[in-house]
Amino acid sequence: MLMTNGLGMPTEPREQADYVSRLADAGISAIAVGEDVGAPGISAEMAMASERRALPILLTAYEVPFAAVARVVADSRTDHEERSRLLKTARIYESVRTATIDRRDANWLLDEIGAELGCRLEVLDMKAWRFAFAPRLTADASIREVLLDALDRCAGRLPAILRLHFRGSAALAVPVPSRRSAALIASDFHESPELSVLQHASTVAALELERLASERDSLSRSGHELLGDLLAQRVDSVQATKRLEAFAMADRPLVVAAWTRPDEGREPAGDGAGRMTPVGAGLSEDLFARGVPHLLRVGDRQSASLALIPAGEASSAALLDLLPDDSPVGLSAAVGAVDGLPRAVREARWALAGARTRRTRIVRYGEAGASPWTLPLEGSEELLEHVLGPLRDYDRIHQTELVRTLAVLLRNNRSPTSTAAELFIHRQTLVYRIRRIEELTSRSLSRTEDVVELWLALRAAEVVEGSTLLDGSV
Repeated sequence: MLMTNGLGMPTEPREQADYVSRLADAGISAIAVGEDVGAPGISAEMAMASERRALPILLTAYEVPFAAVARVVADSRTDHEERSRLLKTARIYESVRTATIDRRDANWLLDEIGAELGCRLEVLDMKAWRFAFAPRLTADASIREVLLDALDRCAGRLPAILRLHFRGSAALAVPVPSRRSAALIASDFHESPELSVLQHASTVAALELERLASERDSLSRSGHELLGDLLAQRVDSVQATKRLEAFAMADRPLVVAAWTRPDEGREPAGDGAGRMTPVGAGLSEDLFARGVPHLLRVGDRQSASLALIPAGEASSAALLDLLPDDSPVGLSAAVGAVDGLPRAVREARWALAGARTRRTRIVRYGEAGASPWTLPLEGSEELLEHVLGPLRDYDRIHQTELVRTLAVLLRNNRSPTSTAAELFIHRQTLVYRIRRIEELTSRSLSRTEDVVELWLALRAAEVVEGSTLLDGSV
């Protein structure tokens, strides 16, 4: 707004009209003319020009200083901006209310909020480097590089706002407070959204991420139970297919993956409320973040971990990427029906035994050289039952560890001293256990041919059950 005492205004009517037009062209929105300070009169032509150009002419009383007028205008502008921010914030949370009532997903909510802010909003999972609510989409290498650099410079935390280029144009990244490191990316805007409003959007994104994490935790637990039911064949194919629909795994080829890792013998930790958290929850969370449907069951002290995942290179590659580099993995052949799952598990364990024997990262069942020895899979089952069946039954009924004692003894070349020390038992206790093993198996640990047969039976247990008794990792 131009505030003037009028001494510079033209006096001729036509010149006054041109004066108004030139001011309008220059971006002036109003003229405030002080009264009784020598300004020429306002002609009809000047008044018509102000109407035509929508540029009002204000006559300011002599006793009202221009500073007071400027203060009112400035305060009005500040109030308008604050009201605009409040309205945008209110509409953001109204979108949350609508999404909750209408059961809209997070993508719909982000689109609504983005439309309100005049930009595109996406949430990036900075652990998986995929978009949290569209996990099949991978972040560009350029944005990953910028964010990693910011994390490195800021001690692992993103600054309150980070300017970057995304998809060929300017973008903003705002940290999202959540259990997984995440950022809200705002892009495709003509005018940068205000930080305070973006932070409200970030809060909404955090709530949606927490809801997503809760859903995935529940899905992980039910997947653990379902895999147990499938392996025990407690559900028929119709029920199994229906339950697999919740995991987007029904009516598609699946494979079983089996693996061992150094920390599988640890007990699950509590959650602080007396409940037990599912073993492998972190791995399950990472698989979900990469868009890999799965049923997961992490092994105990003597068995391998198992995962049922979609057949295909993408799913197995994602799993391999999440496991330690020194974890051998066995993959079954693809299975199309759930009634073939028990055999697929045996195939995966068979391939795992081959991977451990060959010291290879991954072995797929049926590929050349996958078998650790010439004994077929079915032969392993028969050998295990024939030689170690009585021993396993005795352990199960009496809660003993005769099978493990046998494995440790053979692994230590039948040294009583080393075996007793590793098992933390008295040497006389070991002698008693050895006698019981010989009685139950009808084999002598002093006869070479019997020792070979017992050792092969323990190896067969690795194939059939995925045990790691002879690896020395228990």
